[in-house]
Amino acid sequence: MKSDLRSFRELTPSDGHPVLAVSWSPSGEAFMCVTGSAQPRFYDRDGKLLGECARGDMYIRDMKNTKGHITACSGGCWHPIDRHTAVTSSEDGTVRIWDANHILQKTVVRPSTPSASRVGVTTCAYNSDGKLLAAGMMDGTLQVWGVGGKFGTSAAVGIVLPPSAQMVEKQGWSYVSRPNQIMRKAHEAQSEISSLAFSQDDRLLASRSTDGSLKLWDLRAFKSPLAAWHDLPTNYATTNVTFSPDERLLLTGTGAVGPAAAAAGGSGGAVVFVDVRELREVRRVGMPSSVAAVLWHARLNQIFAGVGECQGS
Repeated sequence: MKSDLRSFRELTPSDGHPVLAVSWSPSGEAFMCVTGSAQPRFYDRDGKLLGECARGDMYIRDMKNTKGHITACSGGCWHPIDRHTAVTSSEDGTVRIWDANHILQKTVVRPSTPSASRVGVTTCAYNSDGKLLAAGMMDGTLQVWGVGGKFGTSAAVGIVLPPSAQMVEKQGWSYVSRPNQIMRKAHEAQSEISSLAFSQDDRLLASRSTDGSLKLWDLRAFKSPLAAWHDLPTNYATTNVTFSPDERLLLTGTGAVGPAAAAAGGSGGAVVFVDVRELREVRRVGMPSSVAAVLWHARLNQIFAGVGECQGS
């Protein structure tokens, strides 16, 4: 962005697909763009395309044997410390960890499901040092993996090779399924978990869902939420939750629907502030329309809100 607040370059990562997530590398030299397509893209800081993730074979049933997502992505972020690692989630029921330097798949994470059916992953997030990875599922499940050190086993193990060796594509990635922690029915089924956020001390995990709720979890006692706040409707499946820089507050946005809009003092959405220590809502700031994203900038000490142009009914 230039000094006149105008962009110096405009990009269209995937024609016909909405942009769902943009994440900078820890060094700030590149960023990842996740859209509704199955292939996230990597760009340098000047907007030059560095590469595109491979698309998996949709005819392979076992997702651990595909070299990329096969259906629409739902989210993603860069590793908080390692500039060569990024993670994405998808409706194909997997979370995939990527080598951002060579843009190759490193690990396929297939969350545990109660049956053999495929359940879409709606969001994913790293903790502050990248040693924990969390994912939210379409069935309302939360799952957490410890990804520090050696993570996963070779995906090539157990594959029956065809007669002709030259027909085999080397599977250099690893595979993980069983999570370290799991919470079934954390949110309502068929309501997308739109965002996850870890506290800096890795004890707390906040989850936001399109079921109109925000929940705070203690990872040391991952059996029931510490607190839950309802009446938080949203019009967007990407509505996020974030901690304030001092982690005293949680922030999220609401849509321009229901009694929440009226309580905020207008027909639009609102930015909602929740006190983490007292476990209560402390304020709602009305907005002209539905709030899709919020960010509290630590250095500027300013809050940015992404607001939609169209109001809900």
